[in-house]
Amino acid sequence: QDLDVSDVLTSFFFTSDIELSPAWSARVGAGYAERMPNLEQRYSDGLFLAMIQSGFSRLVGDTTLSKERNWQADLQVRFDSEYVRGRLGGFHSWIVDYITYAANPVLPPEGARLLRSFNTDYATLTGFEYYGEADLASGWQVFTSLAYLDGRDREINQPLAGINPLEGRVGLRWTDVCPQNRWGFEWGLRMVDNQDRLGTLRAVAPAPGVVTLETATPGFTTSYLRAYCQPRDNVHLIAGVENLFDRNYYEHLNLRIPQDQVIGFGDTVVLSPGITPYIGLEIDY
Repeated sequence: QDLDVSDVLTSFFFTSDIELSPAWSARVGAGYAERMPNLEQRYSDGLFLAMIQSGFSRLVGDTTLSKERNWQADLQVRFDSEYVRGRLGGFHSWIVDYITYAANPVLPPEGARLLRSFNTDYATLTGFEYYGEADLASGWQVFTSLAYLDGRDREINQPLAGINPLEGRVGLRWTDVCPQNRWGFEWGLRMVDNQDRLGTLRAVAPAPGVVTLETATPGFTTSYLRAYCQPRDNVHLIAGVENLFDRNYYEHLNLRIPQDQVIGFGDTVVLSPGITPYIGLEIDY
């Protein structure tokens, strides 16, 4: 086939800010956007890609894929007083020609999949985000956040693949109260729920039914520290530690390979990094 494919993308949006009271405000919005298929979805020829947890997944692209067309509505409410600030927002997307995959299991090895790119007629994405902070004393703040996303292929009424679970954060922040804001320190907890809404795809025709791509992921909680210092106006130093207590955990999309008795290996899961210090320096001149 002719592999010279061109796309023209269109987008627009409308937003309106509404003052409800001296402390409360709202924002409503609606928009439309298009996304073209990426190179993997169009041109892959049996590439091994670890994008659905399994390292044994092979992707075959489709040069005739249509671009995705997304209609979306948003609503956000904000609260801003002298000592407490927060916002809560949600959205819902109606996506025409959402790019997904059809899947065929391949045995052995267990967990292997052959994927083919294609457009499903209709999918939805629904989610919300929350953030709040409160002043405890001069320079001290407590903060919380929460984020959730649900994706559905409405043609087969199954969860979309690659959706992260509910995630929240809570922490304590200490910052310089001087106008120069020379330093700050933050400690927090990252809390991730288990994910049991497992990505499910159609079987490759002419095979009937659906194929579950993912396995469930347990929840976890990790702790972190981060700090910054600005000794001069043009010098900015940051440092921190992720996974402070060296927890063993894995994200929902981390590589995993299920047990296969035919080949002779057990369950394999790639853990996320353990205790991880970092430091950075930025100099403007």
